[in-house]
Amino acid sequence: MNVVEHMNSSSNAPEQVKDYLRKNISYVSDPKVVLINTADALNAMKTEGDSISEEKLQEYSEKLRKFSLMDSIKSKSLLIESISVDHRSFALEMCRELEEEYSASSPSVITCIQNIVLNYIRVMNITHKLNNELDKTSYSDLSCKYSDTLSRELDRAQRHYQSSLQLLKQLKAPEMNIQINAQNAIVGHNQQLNSNCEKVTP
Repeated sequence: MNVVEHMNSSSNAPEQVKDYLRKNISYVSDPKVVLINTADALNAMKTEGDSISEEKLQEYSEKLRKFSLMDSIKSKSLLIESISVDHRSFALEMCRELEEEYSASSPSVITCIQNIVLNYIRVMNITHKLNNELDKTSYSDLSCKYSDTLSRELDRAQRHYQSSLQLLKQLKAPEMNIQINAQNAIVGHNQQLNSNCEKVTP
């Protein structure tokens, strides 16, 4: 019985057909397809060697790029493509040092670190542009508006950087388990709570 006949013979057929299609249809962006295409491209490049055509080389390179983007949490491809060429080496080094400092292993921590790096470089870029404007000996209405825009963008970038850094610290903060027997209790950072003659210090 083919798929169409099965749909016509079963009330639950649509869901079963969906499951069948999900298992048997592959999409270009499917990680499994990307891995297979990347392996095929590498094998072809090794086989063809120096005789590879420019068109084929471009095709294979695009397949390799798709794998790099798919593996961006580890390869940092998306981060690198979001940064100017001059700052890419610095970005990779800053990522490496932060990952070492915070013992980064989970995707949430690694991507948080990449966001920190991206925002830090953004702060530095905007600061450089703003300093260039302020160093001018004369100002036009247009340059004043530009400086004002840069100032607001710098504030925003600094907030994003600080919030990302704070999130990273929260992600890596040790868990704290507290048991309190009280009808009403408010516990804040570094506060001491006395309840039923028992002292609980978070």
